[in-house]
Amino acid sequence: MERIRLNSPIRSGVVGWVYNWALETKTKAYYQDEESLSFTDLSGRLTSKKKEEGTEWLSEVSAVTLQQSLLDLNQPLTNFFEGRVE
Repeated sequence: MERIRLNSPIRSGVVGWVYNWALETKTKAYYQDEESLSFTDLSGRLTSKKKEEGTEWLSEVSAVTLQQSLLDLNQPLTNFFEGRVE
């Protein structure tokens, strides 16, 4: 069985928070709703998350940085499901 390495390199701060939030969101959607969220889906949800009370601080960080966290999560999953993992 192949393993997907989603935890390295270690992420911290806002980047880590977004990565972990996206991983949790994607996992819950898959197991609870049987829905597969794309990068675009997560990006839209992140935009909404930035407007929620308690996470307004996300707006203080460049959107490029936040979206890179989503891409860092999405790429290993895409590679795995498209058979590109060695």
